[in-house]
Amino acid sequence: VAGKYEKELFFRGLAVPATSVAYLVFDLKLSNSPNPYVHLAWRGRQHGDFSDQRRFSVVAVPDGSWRTYAIPLHEIPSWRDTGLVEGLRFSVGVNGAEAEISRLQLVGPVRYQEK
Repeated sequence: VAGKYEKELFFRGLAVPATSVAYLVFDLKLSNSPNPYVHLAWRGRQHGDFSDQRRFSVVAVPDGSWRTYAIPLHEIPSWRDTGLVEGLRFSVGVNGAEAEISRLQLVGPVRYQEK
C-alpha cells in the first residue's frame, strides 16, 4: 500500500490467523501533525465491528522523514485472542496532517529457538 491518506485505511475480507502474525511493519512519512498517533484496530469473526478493546496505538515522529515502525502484535493479548482476523483499520494523519505510507506488511510468526 502506498500513497497519501487523510484518515483511515480499511482492509476487509481477510482470513488471517492471529497466531500466524508477529508484527505489523509499516514505512511512514508524517508531517504537520499536532497529534502524531498511528492507530491499528482489528476485528475477528466473532466481533461485530472494530472496538477500543482491539486497538493499539503508536506515537510517530512527525518530522517529514521516512521511518519504519513495527507493532508487536504477538505481545498484545487481545490480538492473540482474536482467532481469525477478518478486518484491519489503520488510522493516521488526522487534523490536517500529511502522511505517506510506502509499506504496510503483516510479518510472522515469532519462532523461538532452544539454547
